[in-house]
Formats: sequence, structure tokens, C-alpha cells
Amino acid sequence: MQHLIPYEIVNLKAISKDKTYRKPKNGPFGVMFHHFHLKNNQKFGQGSINKNEFEKIIIFLKKNYEILSPQEWLNKLEKKNLKKKDICITFDDALLSQYNIALKILNKYRLKAFWFVYSSVFNGIIDDFEIHRKFRSKYFKNFNEFFKNFLRFINTSPDYKKKNNFKIFYKKMKRYYPVYTDEDIEFRYLRDHVLNEEEYKNIMSKMIIVKKTSKKKLSKNLWLNNYHLKELSKRGHIIGMHAYNHPYKLSELDYETQNNELKRNFNHLKKILKINPVSISYPNGSFNKYTLKIIEKLKLRCGFISNMKSYNSSYKMKFTLRRLDHSNILKNLLGK
Repeated sequence: MQHLIPYEIVNLKAISKDKTYRKPKNGPFGVMFHHFHLKNNQKFGQGSINKNEFEKIIIFLKKNYEILSPQEWLNKLEKKNLKKKDICITFDDALLSQYNIALKILNKYRLKAFWFVYSSVFNGIIDDFEIHRKFRSKYFKNFNEFFKNFLRFINTSPDYKKKNNFKIFYKKMKRYYPVYTDEDIEFRYLRDHVLNEEEYKNIMSKMIIVKKTSKKKLSKNLWLNNYHLKELSKRGHIIGMHAYNHPYKLSELDYETQNNELKRNFNHLKKILKINPVSISYPNGSFNKYTLKIIEKLKLRCGFISNMKSYNSSYKMKFTLRRLDHSNILKNLLGK
């Protein structure tokens, strides 16, 4: 089983302590972006960046790498001609802030990107994944304050931290995600390996009620719509898959459920864009042999993971393309 390792919370102070992020890494890889905020507005959680920060990252990348358009990336990938300096820009989760803020900088530097979207939100379904993230960032001073409140709703012994499963999980997280704090890791372990999905959602629902808000209010101006997808595609960007419902653990779903998730996502994009999707990023980096079997049947040309891990030869390289989260280079650029 592949552990779920979500991207959403990063701790920039931890980056400065990890020397491996002080120098540009060898490509090829994608650079992964998610949340953006206006300069004077409240950050959309840890890891959210504004237009100026995004531009600094782009300038840095242009200086140190060759930023390929999605079509250039695909062509070089299929010819097995990607170089160490080759990278591409990617966005996950169909967030409106990406279109309103990041796209202006891409246009300024005449850059194109992969935009990986999940389809349920285009059909009026409110996705809990982003709602919970927005709730954490908007109604708590920081992640630690949220986590302390979260623990009050859990009926579990703190002895879980002494168990071998937690120690293994902790070690892997620290190895592949050194920017995560101990509280970040504990939260993910509780959410993904102690609680089941229903228990976790019930806790979050109770916390949302306590703060006197609602999922409907939190969902306002959160996601793209079909118009945005069409416009991006017309401008030369590539719209890729990200499953239908953004499942937390795609790798733990059986073949039929995965097939339904991926085909519904594929069909939505095909209907709106009048072309077959050719790329995917796995939700939370979670995938398995079933996932790869399905995307090969769909004739996808590439698939991205959510970290810089290199997989062995049992997986095709074109379906396990590495990505570097923008937070891993942000600290070097801002010098804070």
C-alpha cells in the first residue's frame, strides 16, 4: 500500500535547516503549485503564495532551468530526450486563485503549464478536501492552533506515537517531506491511519459548526469552472486529469472504483475541451498498479507524482514523473 502524503501544509522555517533544498535539483521534473493569495489578503494556509513570490520563483527557474511548455515536455518525453535542466510548470486542484493570480505571471513570461483538475466540483459537488484546508487557514491563527482543537474531538490514546506503524510513517515523512512539522505529521497519521473517512469528516463538520460557518460559505470563489478550462486550453495550456472526486487514497480503492473515478474525469474533460486528456497527476501522489493499468488503457502520455521520489524499473518512467513542491525553493529566493 502506498501511503498518502498530502501536499497541503508546509513549514518554511524547516526548509532553511535542510541543506538539500539550498541548491537547484537536477531535472527533469515538474514544479508543483497549488494555492495563491492577493498580496495584502490573508494567506490561504501555509504554502500559499502571492503574485510577487510566484514571479520570483519563475525568475529563479528561468535562470537555472529550461522551462518547457507542456507540448515540448511531452514531445521530449516520448523521444526519451528530456535533459537535466528540463522542467515544466504544473498546477493541481482546479483552484480559481491559480487563474486569477498565477496566470498573469505566466502570460508575462510567455509560459504555459499543465493544469490538473478533478471534475466533481464542476458539477456542483462541494469537495471536502479543499473546504477543510480553507477552514483551517481562515478560522485558526496557525496550524498548531487548529491541531490542538482537532485533538479535542478525538477519542484515542496518545500512545499511538509509541507504536511501530507511527514511527515508520514519521520516518518516511521526514525523509521525503523534511518541511513538515511534527504536528503536521501527527495530523496526517491520525487522519489517514487512525480515523476512517467518516470519522474524520464528522469531526471536521463539528468544528465547522463551532466556528459558525458552513461548507457552502467556504466554497465561495474557490474553484475554476468550465469556461476557464476552455480558455486555458485555447491559450496552449494542457488540462490534465486528477480523478473525479479527489480521493484521499486512490491506491486503496479497488480496480472498478478507480476505473470509475478516472473515466468520469476523462469524459468530463473530453466533453468540455473536445480533445482526449493526455496527462494526469495522482491525487496526493497516491497510485498503484490498477491506476497505471487504467491510464494506459486511456492512452495517457504521462503521469506525475507529488514528490521527488524515484521509482524502480517496475514502473514506467513516463507515469512516475517527479515533481518539486514550490515551497522547497521559496525559502532560498526570499531569504527570510
